[in-house]
Amino acid sequence: MSDVAEPPDTGRLYAPLLDAACGLRLALFQDRHGDTCAVGFTSAQQLERVLGSGYTVWPLGRRVLRELAEARGVELILIDPVLAAAPVEAAAESARSAQSAQSAQPARRMDPQVAGALAVCAAAGAVAAFLGELR
Repeated sequence: MSDVAEPPDTGRLYAPLLDAACGLRLALFQDRHGDTCAVGFTSAQQLERVLGSGYTVWPLGRRVLRELAEARGVELILIDPVLAAAPVEAAAESARSAQSAQSAQPARRMDPQVAGALAVCAAAGAVAAFLGELR
């Protein structure tokens, strides 16, 4: 990352890219709500501090970063996020491996009484929250 120089204008952002079969592609992440997003950083050092050194870093214009994100179906771009989740590709792989491990285990059924008790507790919690808002 030391070979990437600071761009002279502040309209550029450093974007993390991943190696792909056909070249490089923009790394995607998830925000705290679970929505897929792209990230951009105002300095290469900030990117490395948050994401580590496992990415190829390119300084891109803001418009170029937006176009790359939109090409991957993403509209949300976070600038200088403090914390970042695992890349979407890694999260999807983790979910697939967990799902295959789960499918190897016999299916467990929930006791209907437990399901009913959970529903009653959820309803009571919703009513309590609603009444708390009315105060």
